[in-house]
Amino acid sequence: MEVMLFAIVTAICLVLASFEDLRERMVYTAPIIAIHIMWGVYLWTSGMYTERFLVCFWIIQMLIYITLNCMSIWGGGDCDLYMLLGDICLVTCNGANVTIVGMCVCISLAAGLILSIIIGRFEFACKGEVLEKDSGLAVAPGMAVVMIVLLIKFLIGTVIV
Repeated sequence: MEVMLFAIVTAICLVLASFEDLRERMVYTAPIIAIHIMWGVYLWTSGMYTERFLVCFWIIQMLIYITLNCMSIWGGGDCDLYMLLGDICLVTCNGANVTIVGMCVCISLAAGLILSIIIGRFEFACKGEVLEKDSGLAVAPGMAVVMIVLLIKFLIGTVIV
């Protein structure tokens, strides 16, 4: 039951983050970090994965997060969404091995970025502007769609059935 509540809260925050990113090109990090911690506690206590696996996974995620932040590749809120994506992939893979989880993260990240580009093209077309290499692109909408789809897949596969 708590997983359903976590998924609903996560989906609501992702939708709000997407609208904020489209409107202001800014994602507020506090709610995303809180949700990341919430899913982290769930993963730690659920027994889906060993503690060693989770610690190793989160260390790798944190190294990528630090790299994205330090090199200013993404904004802070977008990097927090990347951390949350890792947790959502862990939950969706439901105890799978490292290869499956790694593939899920990579494919989800690629899908989220592709969706962000598609959404960005529509956004710029509506504004009458041209999307160029140095245009500010909202990453949150594409990532949010991917995470919501992953959560629905998880809920249909485990909670609802």
